[in-house]
Amino acid sequence: MKLLRPDQVANKLSISKRKVYYLCQDGELSALKIGTCIRIVDASVDRFLEKQMQKFSLDTGFSAHSKQQSA
Repeated sequence: MKLLRPDQVANKLSISKRKVYYLCQDGELSALKIGTCIRIVDASVDRFLEKQMQKFSLDTGFSAHSKQQSA
């Protein structure tokens, strides 16, 4: 299991660290508290991205994967 710091997740998702903390609080990202540090499970970031892509394709009718598959 790979663990990431909130700033690493923010960079990976191109969002603010504050948004990363909100996503952890809401249960969208799996996080661990080690002492005073918060670490996010890398696999949960991948699941979050997949969920967002599915939501996007349902909302818009556009598949986020279709462009990659046809290239």
